[in-house]
Amino acid sequence: MSRMLFVEDLVPGDRIALDGIRAVVRKQVPHGTDQRLVELAHSSDDRSELILKSGSKVEVY
Repeated sequence: MSRMLFVEDLVPGDRIALDGIRAVVRKQVPHGTDQRLVELAHSSDDRSELILKSGSKVEVY
């Protein structure tokens, strides 16, 4: 069962799906004034981080 969370509410260990990418959150921190840097522990591609706009919703499964 999946749910939607704001990017600011992600915690380490959350499994997320975004634009066809599945990943596990390592941590998320502020990046600039209106963005969040989401570091990934594992991902379905080679990404190690994502930068998302603050207030964005992310699917957590």
